[in-house]
Amino acid sequence: MIPSLEEIRSQCRIDSDDDQEDKLLTIYAKAARSKAQHFVNRTLYDESVPDSDPDGQAIVDDIKLAMLLLVGHWYENREPVNIGNISTTLPYGFEALLEPYRIFPM
Repeated sequence: MIPSLEEIRSQCRIDSDDDQEDKLLTIYAKAARSKAQHFVNRTLYDESVPDSDPDGQAIVDDIKLAMLLLVGHWYENREPVNIGNISTTLPYGFEALLEPYRIFPM
């Protein structure tokens, strides 16, 4: 299932009663779902995959975590360039969590 606003606020370390950023967080969550869906080359479903989609994938915990990591990254880094800091890719990040679910079109 997709991350709830409460889970996203927790990931971003936003107080649970602070709803000022909810609209932005919702946009980030939708974009993270789209990014994950494109990475795995499959349609992601909230709960169950319909019989009509043999390549579909339900959003399981590690897919949900990948989405939360991406939302958290976008929340903390709102601009395309980070000046004055050294940045590195986190091990076991977005791609590592999604790789087992990835299919390659023929």
